[in-house]
Amino acid sequence: MTFFEKYFSETFDIVEILKSSAQDFIAVVYDKSTKKICVMKQRALHSKKIYQTLQELGDPRIPKIYRLIELDGKLIVVEEFIDGENLADVATYRAQILNEKFLTEIFLSLCDCLNAVHAKKIIHRDLKPSNIMLTESRAVKVIDFGIARFFKPESHADTELLGTRGYAPPEQFGLFDFGQTDPRSDIYSLGITMKNLFGKNYHGRLKKILDKCTALEPAQRFQSVEELRRATFFNRHAAKSLIIFFLLAFGLCVCFFINNPPVAQAPEVIGEENFLEHNDEFKLSLGSLKLGDSVETMRKIFGREDRITPSDTPGHRHYEYKNIVVTVKENFIDALVSYSDEIKTECGIHQDSTLAEVIDAYGQRAAIYEDDGLTFYEYPYESAEGNLAIMRFAVKNNRVEYISLRLDNEDRKILYDVKTF
Repeated sequence: MTFFEKYFSETFDIVEILKSSAQDFIAVVYDKSTKKICVMKQRALHSKKIYQTLQELGDPRIPKIYRLIELDGKLIVVEEFIDGENLADVATYRAQILNEKFLTEIFLSLCDCLNAVHAKKIIHRDLKPSNIMLTESRAVKVIDFGIARFFKPESHADTELLGTRGYAPPEQFGLFDFGQTDPRSDIYSLGITMKNLFGKNYHGRLKKILDKCTALEPAQRFQSVEELRRATFFNRHAAKSLIIFFLLAFGLCVCFFINNPPVAQAPEVIGEENFLEHNDEFKLSLGSLKLGDSVETMRKIFGREDRITPSDTPGHRHYEYKNIVVTVKENFIDALVSYSDEIKTECGIHQDSTLAEVIDAYGQRAAIYEDDGLTFYEYPYESAEGNLAIMRFAVKNNRVEYISLRLDNEDRKILYDVKTF
């Protein structure tokens, strides 16, 4: 009599045995009571708390856990069957679908998943392409928490040194006295995974991001998945915005000069209302920090930055904090981006404010763009000298994802895109 026949034949039917040994049992089964196809796994009993936490978490990027059964000193996990392919197989047999855009979406989705898991102090410890499923609808699912552990601040090393060589970081094998695994260990594995999936098709800022993920020393990596996600998100949208800007600016300039000979004109008026609001001193702020303020003023308000990184724009640098990125040119602030619900505009809007609150504070006249599930509402302001500043609200599901404020003295397309919505 097999292990399965001894304990489960009355409750489940075997569809396919994936692995069977004295220490391990994984099978696709049919649950007769719920009439669902499931996956049944035998795990060590000490992992029960991990699976209970994942069950309570209920993250959509992790298989649902239906049952946890203690049996003869082992844990039997019955979880959702994921109808799809793992990324190792996709990369081997259908690599053409893994273009840069789709891989970046996968990267961001994995960041979201790990961020949720790390918030529960769970470290996956075995992130790799074969443990990442892609469903028919191209949703991402992270599987196999068999060697996951809780991060314990008081510990100096992992009790069990497990993991997949080539993907696990050095500290996971007790090397170099780097201490126990923590969120930075999963960041390392995620970086190696994405490098392998991108192949040779990663470069520029993305290369810097993945190289930082896979730094040998944990202190040199991103310190949290949220920090990594912000860097990736900023990289993605900065590149796209630059391309869109040049295309739109070129097209608009051609159309404008064909239809409007270059003569001195006041800003176009709709009825009694100018396209732009005037704000002669640009008292536009995020958390009391204004465009044009110095680095010294920034440090008085926010303290010393976490790090300084180069910008893709010549002569600019990014001063990065936990939830804000400040772009500086010649020691003066050129742009700010905030992901914090504590950092507010002068009208009281912050990350996670509603779109209705934005409209109530700034009105219904804005330039509106859409990209990758985000809608951008841009409010332009012009000084008497003709300088231009823009307050942008990136909105998803009617809530603000982030706020940016920038000087934009050379980008005049905003003059002609402002409309009432």
